[in-house]
Amino acid sequence: MDHATIALLMLFAGLALIVAEFFIPSGGMIAILAAVCLSISVWAAYEAWWETARNMWWSYLVTVALLIPASVGGALFLIQKTSLGRHVLLRAPNLEEVTPYAEEEHHLREMIGKRGQTVSLLNPGGMVEVDGERFHCECPGMLIEAREDVEVFAIKGNRLVVRPVTEAGDRSLASQSQTDETDGEPSPSQHDGDAPPLDFDIPQS
Repeated sequence: MDHATIALLMLFAGLALIVAEFFIPSGGMIAILAAVCLSISVWAAYEAWWETARNMWWSYLVTVALLIPASVGGALFLIQKTSLGRHVLLRAPNLEEVTPYAEEEHHLREMIGKRGQTVSLLNPGGMVEVDGERFHCECPGMLIEAREDVEVFAIKGNRLVVRPVTEAGDRSLASQSQTDETDGEPSPSQHDGDAPPLDFDIPQS
């Protein structure tokens, strides 16, 4: 086998290994083999054409310089377009894959502010029934028995976050009572301003 044949065979092998490096996890071993093949190809081309046809030698070097980035670009194109490449890369989910999760999140958000009843013991997670539907839920920081009334006030992932209705109601009543007392209590300036004037003189001793 002459040097020209070796140069061409090693060139094709090196380019094929460059493409394979993008698809086969090897820790860089395939890239090293590709570099070795290309180095042997350049050496064989030098031995074949440097003394007899230098124009062929320089043409070969330009071809190698163009084929290497072309092989890298082709590998990147194949990764994006082929099923094998999609398994290698962590591709972004498409709209059809994201839509069901978005709809589920929107449905869970519609439950915020509504009241329901626990189906199981919340310890702190469990099941709750709201508007005839059952959801996974949790009540942070406390235990709630089954068949207790709760209110949804947030969502966490695919779960509803609930609290006892009594707790929410007590807070609301306390806040309303405090507001009423503040609004109904007259200020000192109001007392002074509303006092009727005296229509007689106070005798002085």
